[in-house]
Amino acid sequence: MTPSEPKSDLTERINDYIDLFEIKNTLMDVDNFGIFQLSLKRAAELMSLSAFSSGDLEIDYDAQDFIDIHDEDLLKALSPFTNDYIEALKNSIDLGRLSPSRTRRDLDETIDEDQTFIEFNALETWLTERSFHPGEIFQEHLDSELDISSKILDEVIWLRSKSYRESGQNANYKNTLQAPTDDSDLDEYKSAYKALQIENERLKVKLASANSSVQPKAESPASPRHRKTLLILIEALCKEAKMDSQARGAAQRIERLTEQIGARVDDETIRRILSDIPEAVDSRLA
Repeated sequence: MTPSEPKSDLTERINDYIDLFEIKNTLMDVDNFGIFQLSLKRAAELMSLSAFSSGDLEIDYDAQDFIDIHDEDLLKALSPFTNDYIEALKNSIDLGRLSPSRTRRDLDETIDEDQTFIEFNALETWLTERSFHPGEIFQEHLDSELDISSKILDEVIWLRSKSYRESGQNANYKNTLQAPTDDSDLDEYKSAYKALQIENERLKVKLASANSSVQPKAESPASPRHRKTLLILIEALCKEAKMDSQARGAAQRIERLTEQIGARVDDETIRRILSDIPEAVDSRLA
């Protein structure tokens, strides 16, 4: 500790180091370093967020049209529902209906929701079997995991090539990924060629990982909140075009507009959509 460093700052730094050490130990003990794995607590949080996004949960919270899955204030407001979902997950594990990839219990045999993990696809299967259909929230989480997975693959390539370089072997490493110039010698061309080979293999691994870890999903319907937003946008565009969306002939007029862009929508479908606009506008004004 430096003379000017307060003791409280040193304690905080030590605690941060301990927390980081514990996280590393946990990730070392979980398949794929935790990629596509969820702690029971995080799984329950996603369930709460998904139910809220679908309009199934009512809380005292002024949510935006697009929900941030890491919004701490929203997660806090949803915590009572999250706790209920945690208990449901624990109960299913105890009954043998849900198989975690890693289980940790306290001395009283209570499952630790922060240290017990479940694989993403296993959770989705369990939810679907219980008529809880994962929607946009789960897809957003999955997209984030895929991005992390890609970055990890990049770092694996870099660290391995760095190891080869430091051992004196002729290897392809990160700073040879640029194209050779007219002044490059034969060795530089060989190095660049090997770089492209490794990059190609990296992309193959990334594609294989995505195909094996993610089951294809049907397109999820828009949540009630999202649908209302789209209806309000349609009404605003109609007003801008000086068109009464509820007037006779509005559906046929919009149908002609869709034909002009080569993506025709029949007037009956348009009429059904337009009929939902007043309720959506009233809900926003309430």
